[in-house]
Amino acid sequence: MTNIRVGVFPLENDAQTCFEVPNCKHPGAEVEILKMIFRLIGVNYTMIDVWKKFGQQYDFGSKQKNGNWSGMIGLLQSDQLDMIGLSMRIAPEREEVVLFSYPTRVFETSIQSFPVSSRMLLLIILIATFFISQLYQTDMLAFLSVPLTYSIPFRSIKQALELVEHQKMYIAAFENQTLLCTPTTCSLFQKSIDKNPVRRANKDTEVQDLIKKGGIYQSTVDSALLPGQLSWLNVDQKFLIVRDEDAPSYYVAFTFSKKHKKLLKKFNSALIEVLPAVSLITIGHGYNTKKKPFEIRTTNPRSSLSINNHLWQLFRSFIIISSICLFVFGLEILFHFLFHFRSSKSYSLALFTL
Repeated sequence: MTNIRVGVFPLENDAQTCFEVPNCKHPGAEVEILKMIFRLIGVNYTMIDVWKKFGQQYDFGSKQKNGNWSGMIGLLQSDQLDMIGLSMRIAPEREEVVLFSYPTRVFETSIQSFPVSSRMLLLIILIATFFISQLYQTDMLAFLSVPLTYSIPFRSIKQALELVEHQKMYIAAFENQTLLCTPTTCSLFQKSIDKNPVRRANKDTEVQDLIKKGGIYQSTVDSALLPGQLSWLNVDQKFLIVRDEDAPSYYVAFTFSKKHKKLLKKFNSALIEVLPAVSLITIGHGYNTKKKPFEIRTTNPRSSLSINNHLWQLFRSFIIISSICLFVFGLEILFHFLFHFRSSKSYSLALFTL
């Protein structure tokens, strides 16, 4: 075979948007691995963006009721692709229709959510300042030194499904994404989804918006990148990864059409030589980084004092305290007027009855 048709779609750090361009400096971690292997075995290839050519968006493939497969596995079946250039989860039902290379990485099931910050301590402090006339000093002390705490809605997939069942949260997913479950959680998944259907979207930004609005997104993450059960996926966006301790780990690998057994054999021989460099490519080239451990309590970022901001806070505190004093003074005048008016009315009535 002179040319291998490799199907890829843009996927975070594994395949960047320029992966089709031959001289792309950062095509993605897995695209770099593929290029190294094809260079070793001397095979020509063509990268095909399945989003642009076939309209397949984030769909590796799932088995349909008629027995056929959707997504990129379906493109392999219909001989429109020779290989899938993104590693996917090795599963028995997939092995019936495609060939897998040697595993390249180990992934673990995780659920992503948006943690809720809790500032109840600051609220109590602010209320107290109204009574002791120290609003400004306490406000500044709280923001500069009081630690920020986070409220984690769940710690496991079972707890997450309970929230979904009671409609406190919901599951967010891509349009053709298949949810993973184990024999102990499949019934819980179905029960929760029946009461609270999955909310799906086509674009990555749309799924992120669903997560921010209370969604739970299930994914598989390279276990080498997770330092513990709770990790930051994105500190700036406050996206949290919760590793599902009850779910099994998954091997991921590249996928070939059933008719390319000889090509797969050559590919695996070269893959053995490249495997030691996989972690260096995925982390060392800046595509992925080890996730930052999540801390329930964290210190607020320090900020330097400024005349504009902090003088305005002082003036705001003065206005609030002055307003409270004026309000109390107004109430005192009102009560005094009502009491005086009531006394005068009673006296007039007494004179009239005489």
